[in-house]
Amino acid sequence: MLWKAIGSIKDSQLPIHFLGGWLFQSLGVSYMIKSKQGVTLLELLIVIVVLGVIASISVIYVGNIVENSRIKADQATVLRMNQATYYFSIGEANKVNEFIALEADEDRVSMLVDLGYLAQPPVAQHSDTVYVFDEEHLVWCNQSCSTILAEYIFTNTTFNLSEYEVKRNSNNISVTEEFIQVNPPQTVDEMLFIPNPRDSYRIDVVAQIQPPLSGWFGGFGVLFETKVNSSSLNDTGYIVQVDRHYGQIIVRKRDDGSDSGNHRILLRYNVVFNEGDVDYQFQDGNDTNGSSAVRNNPWWEEVHTLTLNVQHTGNNNKTLTVKIDGDHVFTWEIPDPIPVDEASLNFTGLRAWTDVPVKFYSLNISQ
Repeated sequence: MLWKAIGSIKDSQLPIHFLGGWLFQSLGVSYMIKSKQGVTLLELLIVIVVLGVIASISVIYVGNIVENSRIKADQATVLRMNQATYYFSIGEANKVNEFIALEADEDRVSMLVDLGYLAQPPVAQHSDTVYVFDEEHLVWCNQSCSTILAEYIFTNTTFNLSEYEVKRNSNNISVTEEFIQVNPPQTVDEMLFIPNPRDSYRIDVVAQIQPPLSGWFGGFGVLFETKVNSSSLNDTGYIVQVDRHYGQIIVRKRDDGSDSGNHRILLRYNVVFNEGDVDYQFQDGNDTNGSSAVRNNPWWEEVHTLTLNVQHTGNNNKTLTVKIDGDHVFTWEIPDPIPVDEASLNFTGLRAWTDVPVKFYSLNISQ
């Protein structure tokens, strides 16, 4: 019906030569002037339709720009909140547990504002944004913090060892029905590398140190922010060690497959046990090895979950938060992390050493 109506009036004239000419010239559309006095009504209708299409596209485009800018603004706010929480955890270490124990995220924000770590409470720009705090990993996120990206259950029905790189000798690593058993020779370590091409991530490793075979007190470690030489399998980066020999939780710097020398130990936290009990706490450590009482505590041979949370906090800055069985050990600014644009080169690694068997039950990588 519309086209019949348009056809019946297409030869009619409207005295709007100036307006019609301006519209067509602005749009670069070829048109015909039936007379010096005006354009056809059909031509005017086409102009109106074209303008309507352009207007609708512009509204959608501008709307997308606004929405994306609001999303990016809220992402930047999350980074600022995590930076503030990191500096709070360093400057107010005695208040971290109080901060975690607060029931409402609004109370946590108020605490950061009151102590001067945030200038004012953050205001979400996007309607879907909700700032939430992950008590387990001491990070702020938008809506939800923990999304499993990769889950490795180390059993012979789900894990194929041949798909991953192994340093030293894969004959010393076996996959059973319940775990990976690693039996490193004395003075030698065994390492398993798993790709983790991310700039922010959380690692949860469930492991258990076995009784030493020949008097050594080894442990288990998790590599992070690590690059691996494809030919030599030498790693460069960092490792967190649950180290029975030192009686400590240790962070070492590794270069080209080596971390020898105490100068490579960047952080030490003593595992301090209550007298006559296996209850424990973590305290800043020194450079002395653990006592026999500490080394022989049953805690070392229990199943533990070691959690590493690496967060990109802006530019090329990253922080590491370490927990054991949910207990906060430390938060630390990584001095030389992998650049964000090189995240595809990152590996997570598992390590056991010095004639001490270790059982690895599972590894989760999330963000």
